[in-house]
Amino acid sequence: KTGAEVIKTMEGSYTITVPYHRSDLNLAEDVADEFLRNKGHESLKYDENFKNDLIPSNGLVNETDTLIFNLRKFFKAKDFDEVILHTLVDSKVNVNSIKLENSLTADRDSLRGDLKNNIVKAVENNFKHLDLVSKNTVKVFEIGKVFSQSGNDVVEETHLAIVLGMVKWPKDKSAEDAMSEIVTELGLVGGKIEIVNNIIICEFNLESISLDHIEHANNYLSDNALIKAKKYKKGSDYPAMSRDMAFFVSDDLGKGEGDIENMIKDEVSKQPLIENYFRFDIFKKDGKTSYAYRFVFQSYEKTLTEEETKGVMGVVASVLVGAGFEVR
Repeated sequence: KTGAEVIKTMEGSYTITVPYHRSDLNLAEDVADEFLRNKGHESLKYDENFKNDLIPSNGLVNETDTLIFNLRKFFKAKDFDEVILHTLVDSKVNVNSIKLENSLTADRDSLRGDLKNNIVKAVENNFKHLDLVSKNTVKVFEIGKVFSQSGNDVVEETHLAIVLGMVKWPKDKSAEDAMSEIVTELGLVGGKIEIVNNIIICEFNLESISLDHIEHANNYLSDNALIKAKKYKKGSDYPAMSRDMAFFVSDDLGKGEGDIENMIKDEVSKQPLIENYFRFDIFKKDGKTSYAYRFVFQSYEKTLTEEETKGVMGVVASVLVGAGFEVR
């Protein structure tokens, strides 16, 4: 089917000359794959001779792969998300970048010199989604290539960037301390910690990270820590809205935290416009307990109005009042 010329040179050996127009068939592996594609891969029989006693390696082929695998496992265990951002950046906002002589677009006209600028922008873009995922902190990391110039040569390095971001850091929570704890656990020293618009970032050359140290830190983690079955869910094209509600529960009612949570959960399940909810405050005072919940509204069909959210909040408030709670 390929039009190739096949000459048998000896038993089990062939010389194959492919037509000029089949520029995709350059290697012996290309020809073998094309042959199987035409005949059907199901026709390939399993050869028992390929069995071996090698220990499974999770697909890791060298020390760098092993290091990156362990870093990903470490950060996933700490509820970080990995981002993979573009290597080409805008030289006007990335001062350390290397300008390309013939760029594809004006806003991607250079090679990035660090991971900082892109990842800070990614964190800022995710602040508005925190309520939807019941979080108050954006925690991300990136492992990627950066470039620098040494004379006429371009030097390529692999860096790790660790980022924590909050819309507003509370007074009792230090961003620097949170980052220092992670950096220390990784055994990293000398990293420069920067703060940009309530976003704290620390970037390291991958060569400065000890594989032995990170493997030791991961001793308590399973290799399956990275493997979590997730079902894709399309995000809404319309903006989410958040509304808060606080209420007092008298100790005389004998209602505990679990009872309150179940009551809220039951009511939320009846309200299709509430996409998510979570408790963000609780304290005791004068024989009663104060609870504060945030409800996140989201429609997949339209932009919600203030009247629609007020109506749902009114229903929730009525249920709480009916249970003897004091809505504030």
